[in-house]
Amino acid sequence: MLKKAICWALCLVMVLGLAACGAATESQTPTQTPAQGGQATPAPAQPEGEAPKLKAGEYETSAKGHNGELKVKVTFDENGIVDIQVVESVETADIAQSAFDLLIPAIIAQQNVALDAVTGATYSSKALLECVKSAIVAAGGTVEQFTKSAEEAANGQTVERTVDVVIVGSGAAGLSAAIEARNAGASVLVLEKLSHVGGNTYISGGYVYGTGSKYQASKGFTDDTPEALVEYWMERAEGNAWREMLELVAKKSGETLDWLVENGVEFGDPMATGISPVTRALRSPSGGVGLVEPIEKKAREAGAEILLNTTAEQLLTEGGKVTGVRAVSGNDTLIVKAKAVILATGGFDVSREAKAQYSPDIVDQESISSPGNVGDGIRMALEVGADLVMKGGYIGLYKVPEVSYRSSVNKRFTNALLVTEEGKRFVNEAIDYPILHKAMVQTGSPMFYQVFDSTIQFDDVETAIELGVAFKGDTIEELAKAAGLPEKTLKETVERYNAACKAGVDEEFGKAAERLVAIEQGPFYILKLAPATIGSLGSIKVDLDTHVLNAQGTPIEGLFAAGAVANGDFFNKTYPASGTSICMCFTFGRIAGTNAAAYAQR
Repeated sequence: MLKKAICWALCLVMVLGLAACGAATESQTPTQTPAQGGQATPAPAQPEGEAPKLKAGEYETSAKGHNGELKVKVTFDENGIVDIQVVESVETADIAQSAFDLLIPAIIAQQNVALDAVTGATYSSKALLECVKSAIVAAGGTVEQFTKSAEEAANGQTVERTVDVVIVGSGAAGLSAAIEARNAGASVLVLEKLSHVGGNTYISGGYVYGTGSKYQASKGFTDDTPEALVEYWMERAEGNAWREMLELVAKKSGETLDWLVENGVEFGDPMATGISPVTRALRSPSGGVGLVEPIEKKAREAGAEILLNTTAEQLLTEGGKVTGVRAVSGNDTLIVKAKAVILATGGFDVSREAKAQYSPDIVDQESISSPGNVGDGIRMALEVGADLVMKGGYIGLYKVPEVSYRSSVNKRFTNALLVTEEGKRFVNEAIDYPILHKAMVQTGSPMFYQVFDSTIQFDDVETAIELGVAFKGDTIEELAKAAGLPEKTLKETVERYNAACKAGVDEEFGKAAERLVAIEQGPFYILKLAPATIGSLGSIKVDLDTHVLNAQGTPIEGLFAAGAVANGDFFNKTYPASGTSICMCFTFGRIAGTNAAAYAQR
C-alpha cells in the first residue's frame, strides 16, 4: 500500500482537519455507472475478517451537490483507489475546485473516505465523498475498507527509490526534461507537489515566442531571424540580460516550436505579442492546457514516471555532490537516490516571504500564478551552496480585486479610461500588460479604476456592483462619489480624455486613435483594477548547459535547473512578450534532460 501512496497523492491533513459546517438539507442519492470495462456487480462474499478484493477499472458515479449533479470517475487497481477525476460539475467553480483540490489527494493518499467536508464547500465536499463511496461499492469493495480513524491515517512510512534522473516539477521545463532524459536512455522519476502537472504553463494563455520553425514557415512567416529576436529581448531587458543565453534560446526556438508540434501540440497562425509588430508568437487554441497535455502524454509514453502530490523538501548530498531528493507524499517519506537532479520548480511569486526578499515592489500584490510557485527550488538550491541572480523583476498583470481571475466580472477594457485613486490618468491603457503593470506600481496607488460608459458592453456589471468592485452613476460626479474618488479631479480627467478622443490624438500618453472611446453616454461605470503577478523573474544561477553554479561560478555536481527557477540571467525587471518564458522553459528543459542523462550515464 505504501508504494501506492507514493504514487498517488499528497495528503493535506492539516487543512482537511477543518470541521464540516452545517448539514446538507438536500438528499444525496448516488448513482453509479461503470466506465471502460468496470462492473457494477457486487463482489462475492469474502471470508470473515478478509477485505473484499477490488475489481480494477474505472467507475463513474454521481451524487447531488449544491447546484446539481456532480459526476466523478474513480479508478481502482486491485489494492485501492489510484485516481479520482471530476467529470462534470455545476458547482460554484472556485469554491468547489478548492474543495476538490484538497479532498482528492487526501482520499487517494490515505485510502480513506472518512474525511471532513471542507469549510465553505460542504455540499460539494459531501457529494464528492458520496461519489467515491459509491464507486468503492461498484468496484466490489466496502466503504468500511476505506474508513480510517485519524490515528490510522496519520501513520507514515519511508520508501526508497533509485533512478538515474529525478526531476522536481512538472511544468514545461520538467516535462520536456523528462522526455529528453528518457530518450537518452536514463530512468526518470518526476516529483510534482500539486495534484496535476503543468505548473504555470498549464494556466497560461498557451503562447510560445520564437522564430525559425518549419511550422511558422508553413504559415508564411519567414521574415525574421534569431538575431532580430535577441535584439528585441535585449532592448526589453534594457541591456541587463546575458546575451549568450538569449542567443542560445533564440537559435533553438524554432527547433523547440517544431519539437512541440511533433509531440502533438497544435498551434494557430503566427501573431504578435509584446510591443514588437513581428508575428513570432504561436498559441495553442486551448491555451496552456494544449501545451501541457500532449507533452505529459509523450513523457509518460516515453517511460517517465510522474508522482503527483509529492513534495520535494531537501536535496541529498554526499561528498559535495547532489545525490537525490527527500520528498513527502501524505504522511510517507520518499527518499529518491539519483545520479542527477533537475530542479524545475517554477518561480516564487506566490510566497510573500520570497517576494519581500527578492521582489519587494510586489510584496502586497495578489499572485495568480500556479499555487506551487513558492520558491522551494531556490531554497533547496541555496542549502547546497547555489548562487542567485536577482534583479527585483516579476511578470506583472492586473485583475479586478477580491474576485477570481477567471470570474466573469474580471474584465480589463483597453478602450476605457484608467485612473489612480486620485482620479488622475497615468498611462496608455492599451499598452502591453507588463508595461501597464509597471506604470501602476510606479504611481504608488494601491487601487485603480476603469472608467467607461454604457457603450462598452459588460454583461455582468450589475453583479460586479453587488460585489462592491464596480460603481454606477448618472453623471461623472455621481460616479466619482459612489467610488470614493475626488469628484472635481475625475470630471476634469474625463473631459480631457474625451477631448483627446474627439481629436483622435492622445498627446499625453500616445494611445492609438482606434482605442480612444469617449465617455459620454450615461449611465457611467467604474470597475476596480489592481496590480497582480503571474510569474517571477530571478532565480538560482546556471550556465548554458543548465548546471547549477555556486558563488565561485563552479557547477554543483549532480545538480541541474531549468525553467523559471533558472531564469535570472534571461530577464531583467519587465517581461518582454507573452510566450517568451514558455519558450525558454521548453528549450532549457530539453537541454537539462539531455545533459542530466549524459551525466548520470557516465
